[in-house]
Amino acid sequence: MCKNDGKGHGFYVISCGIIHENLTDLPVNWKKWRNGGGQVDTVVKKIADIEETAEAIVEHAQAQKSEIEKRIQNQRDRFDAAIEDETRKQLERIRRDAQEKMERILNEEREKNRSAIDNLKKEFEENHTAYAREILSHIAEV
Repeated sequence: MCKNDGKGHGFYVISCGIIHENLTDLPVNWKKWRNGGGQVDTVVKKIADIEETAEAIVEHAQAQKSEIEKRIQNQRDRFDAAIEDETRKQLERIRRDAQEKMERILNEEREKNRSAIDNLKKEFEENHTAYAREILSHIAEV
């Protein structure tokens, strides 16, 4: 950050995270660089290397993020498929159990009805003559 304090100490310099207000407390290399006697190209090259490294780190982090997102999505998909499969199996079991219960109840009712019909047939076979006489007597009375 540039700032002129009127004494020729024209700017602040950041070195290793420390803000220096004047050149006397800077490391020697920074003093040389400020005075034009240092290796400006080396400093610029180091800054470019640092930027390149930072970009590589960001790209790697983005790639990892993408891979992690894919992995999480695959896990979600497998979980959803497993839940769907389990739900389908439970529904099939419930339907099968309900169908079996319904068939059992229907068979019981058929058996009860068949038994009642058989009893009525048997009673009719045994008493049909008596029923016929009773019907004729009611007709004769009228």
